[in-house]
Amino acid sequence: KIVIEFHYDSVHKVTIGTSKYNDALINYGYRTVQVGHTIWLAENVRRDARTAMCYNDKDSKCETYGKLYQSASGLCPAEFRLPRLEEWQELIKTIGGANKLMSKTLWGGDSKSGGKDEIGFTMLPGGICTKGKCSGLGTEANFFTEKDDVRGYVTFRYGKDSLEWHTINNEDDTHLSIRCVQPASEVQKE
Repeated sequence: KIVIEFHYDSVHKVTIGTSKYNDALINYGYRTVQVGHTIWLAENVRRDARTAMCYNDKDSKCETYGKLYQSASGLCPAEFRLPRLEEWQELIKTIGGANKLMSKTLWGGDSKSGGKDEIGFTMLPGGICTKGKCSGLGTEANFFTEKDDVRGYVTFRYGKDSLEWHTINNEDDTHLSIRCVQPASEVQKE
């Protein structure tokens, strides 16, 4: 991990650090953002997987928004895991709203609309694909998440400053984006 920037954000009353985390499996350096004692990947997972797909099977969508995955098992880099619902909620509360995590462009159905992206989280509206039908590109971001050991996902929608929690039926053919988090206990050990 190489720290690029580290500062105290007096508006949000939190220390924010930006760094790179090298994923040796794919030889890629993910941008990360540290808010308080939690480190988040500041971009979607890029690993290849048998169940990965691009929105409407168009490679150009993967290049812009990242891949969508049917399963998140084993796809977070070493030392990282899927975020829990309460970690998403704490992040939004700390920063002051989901809109402050959304990329500055690509939201709202055109390339010019977007969120504020105040901490470099760069949440992209990659949509969702269920049973071969894709929707939400440009208007929503969906990420695998856990709540009380139940796998589900959170949805962030353009124009809303909060998130929605959904459970996933294991038989569903649902493809979502993946963000990963390094547990606070691991961050505090460093």
